[in-house]
Amino acid sequence: MRRKPRVLFILSEILGHKTFAQQLCDCMSRLDAVDYDTLSFDNNDYSVFRSWNKYNLWKNKFESAYALREKLQRVDIDKYEALFILGFEFIYGLKEIVRRKKTILCTDTTDIQSHALVRRTDTSSLAAVKCYAKDLITSRIYKSIISQIAVFSPMSECCAQSLRDDYNVSDKRIVVIRGGLDLTRWTPAKTTRLDRRNPIRLLFVGNDLRRKGGFFLLEAFRKSLREKCSLTIVTNDPIASSLKPPKGVSIVAGITHQQIGKLISLYQNNDLFVLPTSNDKLGHVFKEAAASGLAIVSHNIAAIKEMVINNYNGYLLEPGASMESWISIIEGFERDREKLTTFCANSRILAERHFGIDRMLSDLSHAVELLEL
Repeated sequence: MRRKPRVLFILSEILGHKTFAQQLCDCMSRLDAVDYDTLSFDNNDYSVFRSWNKYNLWKNKFESAYALREKLQRVDIDKYEALFILGFEFIYGLKEIVRRKKTILCTDTTDIQSHALVRRTDTSSLAAVKCYAKDLITSRIYKSIISQIAVFSPMSECCAQSLRDDYNVSDKRIVVIRGGLDLTRWTPAKTTRLDRRNPIRLLFVGNDLRRKGGFFLLEAFRKSLREKCSLTIVTNDPIASSLKPPKGVSIVAGITHQQIGKLISLYQNNDLFVLPTSNDKLGHVFKEAAASGLAIVSHNIAAIKEMVINNYNGYLLEPGASMESWISIIEGFERDREKLTTFCANSRILAERHFGIDRMLSDLSHAVELLEL
């Protein structure tokens, strides 16, 4: 009997990748085509394996790649037929390994796309100079490694388009893996939203309050929404402990990835998911909101438009939209409860089409098949 090929899954657990890595692990346990091992990389690894402190200008660009390369010194790479790498920033340190081993790169963005997002959200001259320098110096390195990758698994069609347009990657080498939720657990609440005697319940989930627009939302609530809505902010941002929220705002802190049940209940107990984020490549919280049957309002950034379809399950505002525009849209849901109910139902339909664990497993299996192990 032929031995199954063995694949090493190298999984970033930094920021939003932690959620996606857990979903990948759920899929791997059901993946029949290969045997596998996992190697995780989290914030603690920076202090253990940091060896590239010399060039502080490039700390955010190369630090994780070189720390991971140090960690891999303890791994017998030769016993694996292939690699699965979650996180585009890792490949800077894995050029030689990628040349020797068939590799799937799973990423929420590309280098060019990432720099463009920074320039869009930070218009300062300093940010422009930094991005230009990084483009100039890293582009050739990135492209040379990209050419060695066997299969690409972007987490969105937006990222896939950048691979095609910016790096000339063939569609034959691309399998989009959007991430998957257990839709038997992530379910909508069985409640009606038509009774106008009940205020609309707004939900914000994000750990970086400034970048995700939490302060913007709080100001909008103080200015106009507190008479019409309630607001729950779920965050582990340390600054939250010093906030003095107005009446009608609840701040929930301390929820971890091991407490999914509590998080699901919070989604189910609300009606409208609001996230005025200024810099998000993907945002797994949008999938969670859709699966929970919430209408959604956010900014039209990167891949968010694949999880929030304008005038179907929510609304997308252009970055820089005024606070009055946000308030107007939210108040519109308060007046038109039938539209709110329809959008909530449409969110669940979208989740069942694209964001279930079975769909993720199918896409992962396809990506592995393309390796031709």
